[in-house]
Amino acid sequence: MKLDPDAKFTYSGPDSGVGQKVNWQSKHRDVGVGSQEIIESVANKRIETRLDFGPEGTAASGFDFNVTGGTTNITWRFKTDVGYNSMMR
Repeated sequence: MKLDPDAKFTYSGPDSGVGQKVNWQSKHRDVGVGSQEIIESVANKRIETRLDFGPEGTAASGFDFNVTGGTTNITWRFKTDVGYNSMMR
């Protein structure tokens, strides 16, 4: 939103959990078009999402939650195919 305050966002699916989806559209080249959908959710453990960046490709992402005492550590995972030359991407 900071890169393009004029970007358009639409939300669909349930208010929370599996099936919740956000779509975005922007003329700003660093924002582009895409969507992110929650495909799995385990309360207080993890969230798995599917990302679609339009012509830029797709990715899988997830968040793991580790509650210890009064703190929660979050690990973010991101997996995508960067093609044959990852250094150019």
